[in-house]
Amino acid sequence: MGGGELFYLLDRNILTATFPPPPGDAGAGLHYAGRPWAAIVDYGQLGFEHVLEGIDHLAFLLALLFGIASLRALVVTVTAFTIAHSATLAIASLGILNLPRDFVEPIIAISVLLVLWRHLTKGADASMAWVPAFAFGLFHGFGFAGALGEIGLPTGMQGAALVGFNLGVEAGQLAFLLPIALGVGIVTSNIKAEQKQNFRLQAGSIIGAISLHLVGTTLANILPGVNSLLTEWQPIPGAIVASAAVAIYLLRYGGLQMKALLQALRMSLLLAILFAAGKALGAR
Repeated sequence: MGGGELFYLLDRNILTATFPPPPGDAGAGLHYAGRPWAAIVDYGQLGFEHVLEGIDHLAFLLALLFGIASLRALVVTVTAFTIAHSATLAIASLGILNLPRDFVEPIIAISVLLVLWRHLTKGADASMAWVPAFAFGLFHGFGFAGALGEIGLPTGMQGAALVGFNLGVEAGQLAFLLPIALGVGIVTSNIKAEQKQNFRLQAGSIIGAISLHLVGTTLANILPGVNSLLTEWQPIPGAIVASAAVAIYLLRYGGLQMKALLQALRMSLLLAILFAAGKALGAR
């Protein structure tokens, strides 16, 4: 039933059992009839689970943090991202406009890479993180809509289900982002500027490795010949191409931090390659 599991306690005195349809089934509209809050709660849970399972969305949120220097900037950035992806999620889910998944997913993967190195290069004070948050948030909304499209909206309760899914996505984002932002703020509040920059670059190299893996995996479906490789090795060629593009950007805009940024990029590429190689060798 919808790929899920339902459990029922058997009792010889109970001869019938009613199983409610999964949220996306055609009969779910009747199940939610007159109960919009039930649709909001169910789809809210789906939205919460979806965002916490999406490594690309979570990595993008982490990349945004590198361009945030204050609580106000955090609020503005999260608000911009929320407005953007909420708009396109609604537009796509209601069938007004849809973009091909093969177009949206590469942009989402590349958005992590671009935003991370943009923020590491510019610094948190000058990044204006809300700008890329809004711009790329539009595409992340189409990504959320793709996942929601696989689930489906209940007939007659599309609005309530959409609101619930959106609220669940927001709750998931905040549950993930706020503890990290608070922890980073505490850790970096009493260290010197040079130590803070080193911390940014070290943390950035880890997120950079994730972004290279995401881009490499996505480009594996685009670059000719890459699909002929073993699945676990596919991200490596794309990761190398992406890191070369970032290196060109850093050589042009890295400024006084260029050497340190290039070193962080090399570490990101090394980690991405080691991760892919480890998966490939482990699969044998």
